[in-house]
Amino acid sequence: MAEFDLCFSGGRVFVGGELVDADLYVKGEIVALLSSRGAIRDTARVVDVSGKLLLPGIIDLHAHTRDPGYTHKEDFFTVSQAAAAGGITTWVDMPNVEPPTTTVELLEEKRARAKKESLVDFGHFASGVNLEEIPKLAKAGVTGYKIFQVSGAYPHDPRLALNEEGKLLERFRAIAKTGLPCVVHPFNQPLFDYFSEEAFAQGKPRNHVTFAEIYTRNVVWESAIASLLALQRESGVRLHVVHTHAAGSLRLLRRAKAQGQRVTVEIDPKYFHLGRKDLAEKGPQVCPAGFVPEDEERMAEIWNSLRDGTIDNLGSDHAPH
Repeated sequence: MAEFDLCFSGGRVFVGGELVDADLYVKGEIVALLSSRGAIRDTARVVDVSGKLLLPGIIDLHAHTRDPGYTHKEDFFTVSQAAAAGGITTWVDMPNVEPPTTTVELLEEKRARAKKESLVDFGHFASGVNLEEIPKLAKAGVTGYKIFQVSGAYPHDPRLALNEEGKLLERFRAIAKTGLPCVVHPFNQPLFDYFSEEAFAQGKPRNHVTFAEIYTRNVVWESAIASLLALQRESGVRLHVVHTHAAGSLRLLRRAKAQGQRVTVEIDPKYFHLGRKDLAEKGPQVCPAGFVPEDEERMAEIWNSLRDGTIDNLGSDHAPH
């Protein structure tokens, strides 16, 4: 029996922050060895990749797959095809499907479908709203939990939303006991509702431009992050916040991380390059759900936060609509 299952020979491998000439050996599904070129070891199969780059597969922690419930848009097979084509070797999806992933039974049904159909590795976040299910889901091997603070119509399922701070703290404490991460879509929904009614009373149109102006107001996000950080300190939960594009939010998170708080930060690629001009010229089809940076300060803070490590990862927020 060969020592290794597979050797990629003659390529350049990205390791230690640089590209090096090396042969890469695989045993099972694990990279087992990097060695100098040409010293082919006992290997079942050798693939010549001369002149090519060997890069690590991407892990996408933020995918809104549409299986189950919306498979006319996408299923686990087609999402994994898209992932593989883009260099993504692991995706982790969110619970806002139909029915939403709120119980062990629904998680296991979803996992069985994905295991049968997905071409790449995967994981699942389940809802953290149902208190009694939190420990059961942990025992069933869930990747982590997701709580939406934004509510309303599809895709923001009100069955998965939670804004009341006492109930959030209760869930955070329960999730902290599992040791698993709690992903939160931060949002001050009551404040957003207030600003919306105020804008409509002033005669502003009920369209995507008005929505974008209100949705991206710094205070709507900063106030949510401030509250979540306080609840994290109280509970000790592994907090992972997503869509963190507001300048004030990023400054709060930078300070919290410097003080040793257990929080990680994610942002979507769209926030780096879509702006008001795109929304005005091309409409909501190009700027999904009106997520548009409101000013230069926001864009500067986003880039600064990526450079200094305040932002830990980029999640695609893949979401066919």
